[in-house]
Amino acid sequence: LARAKKYGDIPPLLERPISAAPQRYDLQVVHATALLRSGQKTQGLAEARQISAHTSDPGLLNDLAYALSDTDAGLDLAHDLAVKSVEEIEHDSAQIDLDGMQPKDLNNVNLLAAAWDTLGWAYYKQNNLAPAERYVAAAWSLSQRSEVGAHLGHIYDRAGRHADAILSWQLAVAADSGNDDARQQLRKAGLPDTGPIQLHESG
Repeated sequence: LARAKKYGDIPPLLERPISAAPQRYDLQVVHATALLRSGQKTQGLAEARQISAHTSDPGLLNDLAYALSDTDAGLDLAHDLAVKSVEEIEHDSAQIDLDGMQPKDLNNVNLLAAAWDTLGWAYYKQNNLAPAERYVAAAWSLSQRSEVGAHLGHIYDRAGRHADAILSWQLAVAADSGNDDARQQLRKAGLPDTGPIQLHESG
């Protein structure tokens, strides 16, 4: 349902499971996210506040922060949760022993990239472009995820760096041709949304 963007259909399906397992905060995050993305921002924001008061799991805080930022709901809370998530994940990453690396440590690298992107996106939504670029560029360097590349394009575009924005969107499409956001931005710029990447000089 989430992939099909049928967010309004999700909350009713989760009410009984959440009632039966009130400590399953991951289900509550999905519920709150669906509310936010289906336009029920007041209730979604209230649930996000409640969830964040009961769990410190950095992955869940990151998911909440991203949903809040992406829907322009509770941007201050989104920023605070994103900061907490990044701080916790960076702390855990600093403790990794390369000689004894475990699969969870590798997963932590992916989570760090996601958390950097979320924090940068929260800064972007607050129109604070310098830290937005710093965190999202770091996330892109670490992960090369298409969505992150599209975010970086938006940051460059708002900063007036249109050539860099176009290149970021082209790279995002190259990473995932199904990235509708990046493809739409390229079409708005009068460029093909597929095909070879055209390099542009920054000006």
